Amino acid sequence: MLSGARDNLAYAALRAPFAGVVAIRNVNLGDVVAPGRPLIEIEGAGGLEVRATVEPDILAHLKPGLKVMAHVDGQAAPLEATVRTISPAGDPATYRFEVKADLTSAPGLRSGLFARLAVPSPSAEARLLVPAGAVFRRGGLFGVYVVADGRARLRWVAVGETTGGRTEIRSGVVAGERVVIGPAELSDGTPVEEKR
Repeated sequence: MLSGARDNLAYAALRAPFAGVVAIRNVNLGDVVAPGRPLIEIEGAGGLEVRATVEPDILAHLKPGLKVMAHVDGQAAPLEATVRTISPAGDPATYRFEVKADLTSAPGLRSGLFARLAVPSPSAEARLLVPAGAVFRRGGLFGVYVVADGRARLRWVAVGETTGGRTEIRSGVVAGERVVIGPAELSDGTPVEEKR
């Protein structure tokens, strides 16, 4: 009887095979649980990854083991990430492929943060660059104001890497369009005066 009680007591203690913190608690004291139901989720110290989707033309330039930079919300500087896996099949709705990359550890880094991977350019084409001060962020979107007919017109854009005070614009603006620098007080349609 004593050995049976000791065996049952062993099922009452939960031990993780690694050090970490409790991220999610799915049950409370007194809950009746069924076998196989997750009780808690534990996050280990380190081992975080970035999941991104890429277009087919970029996919050809990625391979497992490649070092890329990851821009993570809340991190002042980009973090190095190593491509671990590339999906063998694309999403039939978006025609994009999932890439997973392991992140280096950094203070304040945690799961659930938004991140962008800076992947190698698929070709040596000229990139469209604008002053970094022209790009603003609202929520998870990036925008610029272009000057058209004496008014500021809002454009949502896809941005690339920012280097040397300039930000790459991948889509949303075409070469030759003029953008507003320091657009903090503007709204769509605000009259603007160009200074040269």
